[in-house]
Amino acid sequence: MRKRAGPERRKGAAAVRRMAVLLVAALIMLATSGCDMVRFLLEPLPPPPTLPSIETLTTTTAPPSATTTRTSLTSAATSSPASSATSPAMTTTATLPGDDFASRVTYLIVKGLDAASREIVLDEALAGLRIEEEDVDETIEQVFDLFQEIYYNRPEYYFLSGQANAGYVLLRGTTTTLQSVTLKPGFIDSVQNLDAGLILDRKAKLEKAAGELADRAREAGDSTLSQLQHVHDTLIRMISYDLEAAEVSTMNRERSNAASAVLDRLALCQGYAAAFQLVAQQLGTETLLVTGMAEEVNHAWNLVKLDDSYYHIDLTYDDPTPDGGPDAPVDHVHFLRSDRQMQSTHAWKQTDFPAAPEDGAFYYREGDLVSSTRKELQNRINTFVASLPRTIDKPQQMEVLYTGKDMPTIANLEDMLADALQQAGRTGQILYTRRVDKSIVILEFLPPG
Repeated sequence: MRKRAGPERRKGAAAVRRMAVLLVAALIMLATSGCDMVRFLLEPLPPPPTLPSIETLTTTTAPPSATTTRTSLTSAATSSPASSATSPAMTTTATLPGDDFASRVTYLIVKGLDAASREIVLDEALAGLRIEEEDVDETIEQVFDLFQEIYYNRPEYYFLSGQANAGYVLLRGTTTTLQSVTLKPGFIDSVQNLDAGLILDRKAKLEKAAGELADRAREAGDSTLSQLQHVHDTLIRMISYDLEAAEVSTMNRERSNAASAVLDRLALCQGYAAAFQLVAQQLGTETLLVTGMAEEVNHAWNLVKLDDSYYHIDLTYDDPTPDGGPDAPVDHVHFLRSDRQMQSTHAWKQTDFPAAPEDGAFYYREGDLVSSTRKELQNRINTFVASLPRTIDKPQQMEVLYTGKDMPTIANLEDMLADALQQAGRTGQILYTRRVDKSIVILEFLPPG
C-alpha cells in the first residue's frame, strides 16, 4: 500500500539540510620585516546556521625564499579533492562585465564553475580597487554571499557540495591592502576523482534533459500555469524519493542535486527542488530554492513568481512514498500555495524570501475541483465513488479544495465515504486512504493486496 511521507522521509530531509556549510578564509599578512601572521575567519553559509566541528588544522609554511604562507583547514564535512583530479586555478584575461566588484566576482565564479575549476582566482575583480585592512573581512563576506547566491540559484552546477574555502592575501606596506583572493568551491564526493571533462559532460546531459522537459511543458500548454503544473507532475512521476540515501549520511549530498533527480531519477528534498528550479528557469519563470523546516526537520522546496505574485511549490511533499510509479496519481496539495497554508507544516526565515500572501491552489480552482459546503463535498464524493471501476487495479484518487469554514475532519470523511459506498452499492473489502491537508480533501482507493 502506498503511504504518505513518514519518518523515513523526514529523517532524509533532515540529513540533507543538516549539512552545515563551512567557508574558511585564510588571511595571510606579508610584513616587510618578513614576519608572517596567519588568522582564520569562519563564515557559515546559512541555512543551517551551525558549523561542523573542526577536526584538524594544518599550516604549511613555504620555503624561506618564498614570499607567501599557505594554510589549509579540514573539517568533518569537508573532503579535499584528489590530486589527480585537481583542475588548474581558473583565471581569465577577458574584459570583465560591469564596473562594480559584485558583478566582477560573480562573473569570475560563474566562469570558473563553467570550467569545473576547483580554484577560482578573483584577482581581476580587485583591479582598480584599494581595499584596506579594515574592509577585508566585509569584502570576503561579500564573496561568500555571492557564491551562496550562485549555489542556490544555479542548479546546473550539480557538482557543488555547498562548501567553499577562500584564501586571500594582505600585503603590508605603508598601508595594508588586499592583494589576492582565491575561491575553492567544494565538490560532492562522487566527482572528487573525476577530471573536469567528465564533470562537464554530466552537466551538459543535465542541461539537455532539462531543456527537453521544458520543451514538453511548452507543448502541454501555452500558459505559465499549465507549464509549471506539467513540470510538477512529470518530475514527481519521474523521480523516486531515495529512502536508502535518507538513511546513509554519505549519500545525502549525492541525492540533493538536480542531476541526481533528472538523470538518475533518485533524489532527496533538495534534489527535487533543484530539478524543478532548473526546468522552470528554462521556461523563463523566476524560481527560488527555499530552505527551512518541515514538521520540525530541515527541508527544501520552491517559490515561483507567477503574474507578479509568489507561490510555494513542494514536490517532495506531493510525491508519496513508496513510489507509485509513472501511472500513480499526483498530489497537488503543495502546488502554488500561500505562506499561511504552508505554515501549517513548514517554517522558514520569511525575511530571506519574498512573501506569498495569496493562495493560488490553481489546480483546483482552474479544474473546478472546489467545494464550499459539506453538501457539495458529499455530492462530489458520491460521484467519485460511483465512477470507480468494479475492480480497482490501479490507484484512483479524488482531490478537492474545500473553502467552507466547517473544514471536515477525518471522522466526517469516514461518514461521507460510508454513505457514498452504500449509495453506490459497493460491498466487500475496500482499501483506501483519506486525509485533509491545507484545505485539500483527498480520497484514494487502492488495488487489493
